[in-house]
Amino acid sequence: MGIRVVAQYFKTNTRKVISPSKRIFNEECSSQDSRLGYNETLCFPANKRKPPSISVLLGAHNIKKPEKTQQQIPVLRAIRHKEYNNKNFNNDIMLLQLKKMARLNQDVGLLALPQKAVKVKPNQTCIVAGWGCTLKRLFSDTLQEVKLKVRRDYECKEKYRNHYNHSTQMCVGDPNVQKASFQGDSGGPLVCDGIAQGIVSYGFQNGSSPRVFTRISSFLPWIKRTMKTLEDKR
Repeated sequence: MGIRVVAQYFKTNTRKVISPSKRIFNEECSSQDSRLGYNETLCFPANKRKPPSISVLLGAHNIKKPEKTQQQIPVLRAIRHKEYNNKNFNNDIMLLQLKKMARLNQDVGLLALPQKAVKVKPNQTCIVAGWGCTLKRLFSDTLQEVKLKVRRDYECKEKYRNHYNHSTQMCVGDPNVQKASFQGDSGGPLVCDGIAQGIVSYGFQNGSSPRVFTRISSFLPWIKRTMKTLEDKR
């Protein structure tokens, strides 16, 4: 059985990166902790080096309907971080290499990656978009967007003991506001001032905030090194 991934292009300088996933079809992820939601970005079995066949769907708004803006492209390689920890979800990042280049237009564009390891300041407002679960616990067919505030690290250290790592993860979402990324949004980018600073990672299954995002700036050397290796294999 193949997997279809709704994804988005990133870029770093002149290089292009694909975010691992926004919503994965024909695949369910279970949690090892009854309270923590397992990250769908890396829902492929940890003991398998090669995941099932994957295709990426770009330019989608309504994922239940065919749209002229959509581009579906097979994935050539899926490369997860070698030090990914499925116990605490640290190093939660994966790169997808497409079999062919996407057509860039008004519906499929690029997001910039951070240029250096600079942390996003607390209280900065960022945007997350995806097709994940809503308050009614139903997946959305159309793309949803929410504004979230970056929180201080200590809030997630207290909430996610033995999981949160401030050097590679971000704490995002106001606990007093009923807005958050949720199941099905995993792998989507956290965009701050037009730059993809984070990747939706994990949180409690009740959808409470703050939630944890992978800090992209911490992985820039790995991203660039991996992309160079992939380019050499083409």
